[in-house]
Amino acid sequence: MPVVIEIKEGEPEECGRACVCRVPKSLCSAKPEAFTPQFVGLGPYHSFDDKLTMTLELKLAAAKRVFKHAFEIPISKSIYEHLYHADAFQKPESSYALAQDGLFLLALLHWSADAEPQQHYSFLTGRQGLPLVNSFGLELTIDAVISDVYMLENQIPTPVLHQVNQASFCKGKSESDEIQPQEDLGAKMQSLCEKHCPLVHLQQLSKKPQEYDHLLDLMYHFIVPDEKPKIDSGNSQLTISQSNQDSVLIYHLLALISPLFESNPQSSTDEEVVNNSRR
Repeated sequence: MPVVIEIKEGEPEECGRACVCRVPKSLCSAKPEAFTPQFVGLGPYHSFDDKLTMTLELKLAAAKRVFKHAFEIPISKSIYEHLYHADAFQKPESSYALAQDGLFLLALLHWSADAEPQQHYSFLTGRQGLPLVNSFGLELTIDAVISDVYMLENQIPTPVLHQVNQASFCKGKSESDEIQPQEDLGAKMQSLCEKHCPLVHLQQLSKKPQEYDHLLDLMYHFIVPDEKPKIDSGNSQLTISQSNQDSVLIYHLLALISPLFESNPQSSTDEEVVNNSRR
């Protein structure tokens, strides 16, 4: 299955904000492996880490096991560059890697919805009975991949998934299909989050699943109730900015879900997390 990736130039969105941020060193220094992918890197921060088991070639091969048809992925820089730190795309090949990583994540969303547990290894490696291990001797499993997928620095912005999904959807579905690509993507994002959410009773979403920034953002809103920032009636000023509030909550979420994936970062106090988010 040939996959052609076309990177298009474009004016960046003026109102965009970074939603895939690096975890502050002060937060992850105690146990960096709890916040750093161990098997698969997604996006410009970790995609080129040669210590990770799932290389770009292995990720693309896994995607081809799900999407059997050939298609072209046109992706515009204007939809994603502003969503990362300014130095994220210094390497010319970073944009192509992001598109390939988006394809791998989309394949994982499709695969996880229907696959039996014993089939996961076939998706990841194409083989049965031949395990892959990382530099620490830990075996590659679907649970380890899911752990990496939910790390903050490993997030693929939803607009990127939209464009990749649109390309694959148009070639893989017939015109008679009633479901829309956006709805199909949102349903699969929600399914994966519900399957791996640490809580039984999930929060009600205030918008469609495909309208959140990325998978971790969707998981965060399943766990944390939507609350408006408090307003000081004396001076009508927000007591905490929305961006700081989001940072505090998402770091709390990281600390909450990481033990489920066999990572146990030392917990920070509320005061430490707030201070980190304001830096």
